[in-house]
Amino acid sequence: MSDASAGRGVSRRPETTEDDAEPVDAGRETDGLNGITLRPGARRTGDLQNLKIEAKMVADGHEPDNPWIPIADSGVVEEFIDWADGTEYEPAWLRPWEEGE
Repeated sequence: MSDASAGRGVSRRPETTEDDAEPVDAGRETDGLNGITLRPGARRTGDLQNLKIEAKMVADGHEPDNPWIPIADSGVVEEFIDWADGTEYEPAWLRPWEEGE
């Protein structure tokens, strides 16, 4: 145990001011690690089920902010086209809701 009295060597905390009310990086998506952003990167898949689910969501009016993108040369694009042929379903990875903007 230390012989120092409690509180010895501990400075008092400064009082909070109005300037302290909002952090400098307010509104940024960071975790406090020197500005590293937490925005998601592209999601890639070779699973037809993921693409079907998002196509159905888009048909229902949902606009996914980070839709799955098919892995090149996986054959999943051709599978999706065969599945969606003759339906109202569109690939979410093409972001059909942004057309005409």
